[in-house]
Amino acid sequence: MAVRGACGALIGAVMIIGRAKAISGGHFSPNLKLLVKDYVLKFEEKLGSQTCSELLELHNKDCRMIIDVAAQILDKVLEK
Repeated sequence: MAVRGACGALIGAVMIIGRAKAISGGHFSPNLKLLVKDYVLKFEEKLGSQTCSELLELHNKDCRMIIDVAAQILDKVLEK
């Protein structure tokens, strides 16, 4: 997200998981932590990193592809 720290697609997906799956807050949603962990692990396994600068280097600066893959992983995690 312009500073090349954590990937914006990753951060956005984690926010969506929280919004979609939290009952009344993260502390009251026992599966939320597991879903986020599952998402992050799948993201890193598929794309090779969580860091924007590393992802851009690994994937020839193809941010659109990274976002597409992040969305595909998100769809699968939200089905749970």
